[in-house]
Amino acid sequence: MTAMSKAEIAKAVLWGMGKGYSHVIIWCDTWDYTDYPQYVHINDDIDEVINDKSRYGNMDRIMEIYNYNISILDQLNERVAYNKKPKKVAENEYGISNLYFTNDLKRAIDFAKDIHAGQFRKDGITPYINHPLTVLKLAYSYIELFNMQTLKDLQDINDIFVSCVLHDVLEMSNTSIEMLKKNFPSFAVSMVLELTNDETKINLLGKTKYLQAKMLDMSIGAMFVKLCDRLANVKDLIRAQDCQFQENYIKETYDIISYLLNEVEFNSFHLTVINDIFKELRKLTINLNLKNVNLNLNNLGEDNPNILALKPF
Repeated sequence: MTAMSKAEIAKAVLWGMGKGYSHVIIWCDTWDYTDYPQYVHINDDIDEVINDKSRYGNMDRIMEIYNYNISILDQLNERVAYNKKPKKVAENEYGISNLYFTNDLKRAIDFAKDIHAGQFRKDGITPYINHPLTVLKLAYSYIELFNMQTLKDLQDINDIFVSCVLHDVLEMSNTSIEMLKKNFPSFAVSMVLELTNDETKINLLGKTKYLQAKMLDMSIGAMFVKLCDRLANVKDLIRAQDCQFQENYIKETYDIISYLLNEVEFNSFHLTVINDIFKELRKLTINLNLKNVNLNLNNLGEDNPNILALKPF
């Protein structure tokens, strides 16, 4: 008798993600009471798959059904998942696969929309909420870099996405830490705290030195969100009306990241985002004709493992 543990079920469910399946059924073999997964192809009808079992005298019993068209994490957090229908679910408007569009993330987006209502980006036209949603989309675009094998991996991704959406709420409103803790996962809230700037220290140290020191001590998840945040801002820089601001921001970004490349041993997904940041910086310097901006990384040394891992940009 071998019943699958929640961790074993999570591993089986995660294994089937992105492989062309619509569902995974957790069966119990009624002969020896051993649980096992059966994956249902996207083109197959789940009712026919289930009926085929009984049609040929199979007495196995369905324990759970997971649907690859809705949030996997929410299903794994249910006491018993039985999500046979619907087979197809309309994608949400934010460009995030429903596999990762959890109840936590929905609440975070609604919360951020309320907090940032009436706030705008530096151009005075773009609603501010567009920025955290862009950071979320960028973070999601790197999802394939994460090797998710456990329920904790999936929870960590969820918390990273939530922190993307909420990363500016403490700075730009009177929202309290307690309010965040009450409504969102603790790991997500801890990353929001890491991502929140201290204006007093910025005034004391200057923005560049402050962020160099702050990012040096960031957790892996917060560093990833911060890099996505910086990438979003760099991509948005072309719309800024102030040429001096554009040049200063490009130099600041270069100074911060080149410093960190010497001090931090980055993971592959960090380096992928950094590579994309430098690609955007290079395009901006050309498009804006900024001849006084130097983006050379040769001064970091040829044996720097981060430099060796970066793709040429």
